[in-house]
Amino acid sequence: MTDTTDVAPRSRTVSPLDLLRPPVRRWRTTLAGVLLGLLGAVGYLATAGGFEATAVVAVRPVVTDPFTYPGPGSDRVVNMTVENGLATGTEVVTAVAAATGQGEEAARASLTVELPDGSQVLRFRYAAPTADAAVAGANAAANTYLDVRRRLYQTQRDARIASYDQSIAALAAERDKVRAALPSGAGSVAATAALDRLRSLNDQLGELATRRADAAAVDVTPGTVTRIATPPAAPGRMPLPIVLIAALAGGLLAGAVLATAVEALSRRVRTGYDAATISGLPLLAELRGRRFGQGRSQLTADLRYLVPAILGRLGPATRRIVLLAPGSGELPTGVAAGLAVALADGGNEVHWQDLTPEAPLSRSRVLASATGPITERPRPTDTTEPLTRPRPSPVLVEQRERDRTSASVTRSVPIGRGRVWLIAPADPDEKLITLVRAVPADWDALGVRSVQQAAVVLVARRDHTRAADLDRLATTLRLSGVRTLGIVLVSGHD
Repeated sequence: MTDTTDVAPRSRTVSPLDLLRPPVRRWRTTLAGVLLGLLGAVGYLATAGGFEATAVVAVRPVVTDPFTYPGPGSDRVVNMTVENGLATGTEVVTAVAAATGQGEEAARASLTVELPDGSQVLRFRYAAPTADAAVAGANAAANTYLDVRRRLYQTQRDARIASYDQSIAALAAERDKVRAALPSGAGSVAATAALDRLRSLNDQLGELATRRADAAAVDVTPGTVTRIATPPAAPGRMPLPIVLIAALAGGLLAGAVLATAVEALSRRVRTGYDAATISGLPLLAELRGRRFGQGRSQLTADLRYLVPAILGRLGPATRRIVLLAPGSGELPTGVAAGLAVALADGGNEVHWQDLTPEAPLSRSRVLASATGPITERPRPTDTTEPLTRPRPSPVLVEQRERDRTSASVTRSVPIGRGRVWLIAPADPDEKLITLVRAVPADWDALGVRSVQQAAVVLVARRDHTRAADLDRLATTLRLSGVRTLGIVLVSGHD
């Protein structure tokens, strides 16, 4: 697929698919998050292996003085905050510890009292290593709470009854004293006054006796255990399916967030749009290499479309093309040598130069693509050429030594309607195209040594090239005045 437009790519909106790409691309990070979630679930299942029992108490309002109502309906209202304090008090915790055989601190930590909103109900939940201990703890807490509440109100009632008894005894003694002091003469003023006093005391005694009877009749029942704790059927923890679903969902979410964060910190070139946007160069082609078992036919077809895109921008003035990548491993040998083969197959004379350590491999790729006999011609004998300067006698300043191995012969490989020269011909044609595979930019201190007097084609590798490195290289070439034809995005592997 080729795109040779010079127009800067238009901005596009972010779709939900774009948000899913980072977790999918960095699937190892996402998988690590899922594994951590499952590990947390295993830890939860291992530590939350205890049993939990629940006892429910319905709290009954108690009014020990039936004659001092604060207002209508006060006998039906219970201050549940106060009741919660009683339910978690020292007496309750001590009783639970004695019933379960645990220490008071452990019993206090294992006991939970719940207050449902808008109700007068207390739920006593107790967690213990065994089912029997959980049941004993919950029932002990509920029963002890009721006992504490009953004793509290019974003490208040007994104190009020005792107060009435004391008042009745005092009035009875006074009545007996007045009765004993009655004068013998009836109709006297003293006798009349004594009788009035005696009647008043009898009335007071009757009223106090009535009030005492009402106070003694007050029901101090604190409440009722509406649900007795029973042995739990399974350990008190969330069901296994819910735990696994929560662990998978939480781990997946954490892994996706982490993958997105890593992607943001180390952004890579993912699409042709990214390559063109980051470099500010036109996208010449997207080359698809071998991937998922596919052969090289797709790459060969893409290279054939890349050739006219490059030649259309090259022009007659420049016949030297340099393939340059930001880092090592980002310009595959198959792509570099394949472009030389595609240029020759289109009827061009190509001089192939590979400046990387993979030169023997790329040479073998070119030789394997030959469609005719390979031309080999021995070079002249090694010589030492003296160069003279304006001095009294000649001075030897340089010795040009020919390669004594495979470069000792000139090789040209016929491919299609053209030819690839592995060594520059003695009399090069003016239409000869020199294609150079430069060393990666991160190997070169100056960054542009091999691109002088040449046209550059930047190469980025999908999911490998860092956006920062590509932007830095494109900016360096732009500031150095180097002519850059465009950028090529390579997918797959070599």
